[in-house]
Amino acid sequence: MKVAGKEYRSVWFENGSVFMVDQKKLPSNFEIAASDNYSKTASLIRDGTVRGSLSVGAAAAFGIAQAAAESELKRDPRILELARDRMLASGPLSAVLEKCIGKVYIKACVSSDDAVAEAGKICDGIISQCRKLSECGREIVGDGSSIAAHCTAGWLASIDCGIALGVVFTAKRDGKNISVLLDGAGPGGSLASWELGNEGIVNKPVEPNSFAHYAQKGEVDVVISDAESVLLGGDVVSTTGALEKAIVAKELGVPFYVAAPTIIFGKVGGADAAGGFDVTPARYISGIITPDGIVAPDKSGISKLLRTF
Repeated sequence: MKVAGKEYRSVWFENGSVFMVDQKKLPSNFEIAASDNYSKTASLIRDGTVRGSLSVGAAAAFGIAQAAAESELKRDPRILELARDRMLASGPLSAVLEKCIGKVYIKACVSSDDAVAEAGKICDGIISQCRKLSECGREIVGDGSSIAAHCTAGWLASIDCGIALGVVFTAKRDGKNISVLLDGAGPGGSLASWELGNEGIVNKPVEPNSFAHYAQKGEVDVVISDAESVLLGGDVVSTTGALEKAIVAKELGVPFYVAAPTIIFGKVGGADAAGGFDVTPARYISGIITPDGIVAPDKSGISKLLRTF
């Protein structure tokens, strides 16, 4: 994404160092944090310099690559094992984080060059999947639409392009006149508002419990939520609040879509969902936006979601 006319990723790797857009400084200041070793990379992840499961996963992957280089230099394989454990403990544990670390760790056991190449491949794969998803989702956004975005992961949370907000950005670039209602609480809302403003998209942060009010007044045409995982029956695990919005949207006849760029399957029911998440039953979901198209939230649709990054 462009900031002040220059292209940036939220996380990238260059000459042995990991660079991150410092999300703690936004929206007041746009700054880049840098780390030349895996220990500092883990610390930057832990303190929230980088946020969002995809960006965190990429940063951790590059951190393992840094550890591989240090392990080779010092001829100490224990460094790699320690780095893996530290990276797993550095951010909120997720299936994406585990997968990113695991893939690079396997390559790191071969060589640091292989580790760097694998981390770069993961990063590029995430971006590609998010871009494909955004293209697929553009059809649900009509000209003049007002979009309610929940768990609003933009490019800061997904390296580049965005997830739910990626659909919004793509619609804007299509020339559509759109606006966005945002959950205004917490850092996620302010970062999403900054991203949307940076793209010239009108957005309105609102109180977390006011969605029903705006939807009832006819000020919401479609709802888009990000997903943590897709359950085998079509239910979706998302950040807490998605279920409430989905129920209200169903009652008021507003389409509710879920954006899932990397399909992580789960088997848990609502009572088993981790803290900070809730489970939206398939009956409230209009469709799941994926890099392979929009599929129905049922067994037939879910059976098509076999590809992961």
